[in-house]
Amino acid sequence: MRAVLVLGALLVLVSPVAGYGQGFQGGVRGAIKDSGGGIPRELQDRIFEPFFTTRDADRGSGLGLSVVHGIVTSHGGRIELHTAPGQGSEFAITLPVAERHELISLVQSAA
Repeated sequence: MRAVLVLGALLVLVSPVAGYGQGFQGGVRGAIKDSGGGIPRELQDRIFEPFFTTRDADRGSGLGLSVVHGIVTSHGGRIELHTAPGQGSEFAITLPVAERHELISLVQSAA
């Protein structure tokens, strides 16, 4: 099963992933894609750094991708950038699926 959502210039895709990572039965992959100019190669290694931005100071803090990266990796997932000059960018987030007993434990500890 695959879900597709178009939000203006953004395309959002969600699909299952078989055999994701060590010790996991599967996962889910979500991707957000735009049709912009892409991210130049010289900036790609820095985009997940806290406070890194190419925008003017009054247009953002540079924390968005850093925060997303931290949340995704803290849950055992990964975030990947796929980009090409003039062809837009895609951020793909893959997260492992929790086992049923893990979910029950999580719900019980939150109560």
